[in-house]
Amino acid sequence: MADTKQIVTVSTAILLIIAGLYFLVESVSFITATPPRVAASLLAAVLGLSLVSAAVTLLRTWLIAGEGPRSGVR
Repeated sequence: MADTKQIVTVSTAILLIIAGLYFLVESVSFITATPPRVAASLLAAVLGLSLVSAAVTLLRTWLIAGEGPRSGVR
């Protein structure tokens, strides 16, 4: 059974990935607008990449710590 820390870690990572992908999609829509909003597009892309990077780091740390799917196997 998963404890609360595992549930919070995985759900936070999933929310960060969803938010990051949203900002990446918005950055494309900003650059394709008429007239293109370059500054807003670049800021949204940087924010999206940062959020996705944070989520990947969180999941990687969770797996390395041994709390991942195979936590009972050593």
